[in-house]
Amino acid sequence: VIPYIASNFRKDKIWLRRTKPAKREYQVLIGIDDSESVAIGGAGELLREAVATVTQALVHLDVGHIAIVKFGSEFDLLHSFGDSFTDQNAAQVFPRLQFKQQKTNMALFLETSIQMLENARTEFKTTDSSVLQLMFIMSDGRFGNERKHLRQWLRRAEEQNILVVFLVMDIGKQKESILDIQ
Repeated sequence: VIPYIASNFRKDKIWLRRTKPAKREYQVLIGIDDSESVAIGGAGELLREAVATVTQALVHLDVGHIAIVKFGSEFDLLHSFGDSFTDQNAAQVFPRLQFKQQKTNMALFLETSIQMLENARTEFKTTDSSVLQLMFIMSDGRFGNERKHLRQWLRRAEEQNILVVFLVMDIGKQKESILDIQ
């Protein structure tokens, strides 16, 4: 910054560094729990705000490809990796979050999401960049006793170098906070 100011704002190469393309390409899948337990727990609005914040940050950082899915008893693709994520796309995603699905099938979500990321890796891979994959799971943390199946799919995600980040949405004021469940 000092050489830029000392040159009477003529040497602007320091600002060009920010516009160079990233050396790595990211594929980010965001999974949103669309079950009615989210609405009953009062975390629906918090979940929408968290999705908006995370997607805005990812777009601002120019991470690469973003896909958004919702899950509950069924799995539904809301935004695919091939499309760029814009405000218009976001406006189409949020109304489709109803929080009315009867249960949370986390095993189905992990299985389908990991397969999606594996397919995306081969589809979008280029020779000059390494593809890193992230999976954000945004949920209220209530998904039953599927631990054996979940471990299997989490192990597969680890083998495929997919970083899984689980974000628990809990407003903490209800009697049934996720922190109080054993």
